Amino acid sequence: MDNVIGIFIIFILGFCVYHGLKRSNYDKSNYKKESGNNYFGVIMDKGKYGEYLSFNKLEKIKGDHRILTNVYLPKGNGETTEVDLIYIHETGIYVLESKNYSGWIFGDEKSKYWMQTLQNGQKERFYSPIFQNNTHIKYLIKLLHIDEKIIKSIIVFSERCTIKKMEVTSEKVKVINRYELNRTIEKLINNSPRIFEAGKIIELYYELKPYTCVNEGAKEKHIEQIKQKQNSEFNFKNSNVKNNENRKAMDSENKLKGTEVKEVIKTETSETSKDIIHNNFGIKTGSEIKTSTNALKKDDEIYKLLKEYRKKVSTEENVKAFMVFTNQELNSIVESKPKNNKELIQIRGFGPKKIEKYGEGILKIVNE
Repeated sequence: MDNVIGIFIIFILGFCVYHGLKRSNYDKSNYKKESGNNYFGVIMDKGKYGEYLSFNKLEKIKGDHRILTNVYLPKGNGETTEVDLIYIHETGIYVLESKNYSGWIFGDEKSKYWMQTLQNGQKERFYSPIFQNNTHIKYLIKLLHIDEKIIKSIIVFSERCTIKKMEVTSEKVKVINRYELNRTIEKLINNSPRIFEAGKIIELYYELKPYTCVNEGAKEKHIEQIKQKQNSEFNFKNSNVKNNENRKAMDSENKLKGTEVKEVIKTETSETSKDIIHNNFGIKTGSEIKTSTNALKKDDEIYKLLKEYRKKVSTEENVKAFMVFTNQELNSIVESKPKNNKELIQIRGFGPKKIEKYGEGILKIVNE
């Protein structure tokens, strides 16, 4: 027993020393000064940690330069677009989109969506980082009034993934792993003329600096804008699916009751448009149809089944349970009992990507 306690104490001490040194180095880094992010906020966030690693590599490249991170560029309509890293060098401006992914990556320059394949064979579709970076570059040009010819787009994936198939023909676009970052940019630098003097680099840096280290309100607003766009696109694509689901549900109910039901579907021009008239059951127009209590599961039963489902999925995907959905999201599901994807997406933390992966399993548990 004493040996176990001793090993545990040594482990804790080692952990504290390790992170103490790393935190000390982090606090002295230029990334901390530029981003304003705290140490644990970075190491616990894969995206930010990837940016931090890329930032450190960029600092080692020779030549006059300045680096900015998490730049929220205005789009002119009240919205913003966030750039992971902007590297201003004497040979031009390098705009970096950092993706701290794992697995195999498939894509090409012209496709709007790329594919990620994980070790367990699961496939994830995601928006093209090249398209994403093109948006960043568009508004960077608009803000700085510079020629697009001096800007290069660099997509940086983590060392944990393999870029399996990637077709990119543009000389000013590179898709690489992080370990290739310095070599790739140095090659671009060697093939590019000197454009900016040291004074111009500083001038551009301070022109962009006000758009970094934004307050939490601005960050939340930016995230909410992204969610609204995703929700809008997702709801549009699934509107027909929902109508089909509703019709199937009604048909199923009618068969169970063994009675033919006459239904009148009204045009949705008022609140009464949502009402359904079941004449054979003597239900008056405008009245609510209550769901049978026998069809509902107790909260604790739903909670238990959802936890079991989360554990099963996290084991299959070899990820932490909270990455499937958090306890807060779990509680929200039990409380709201979403019946379809449109209701599920209203729960904070559930976007189109997560719903595509886990929505069917969650809704099956809740609805059954």
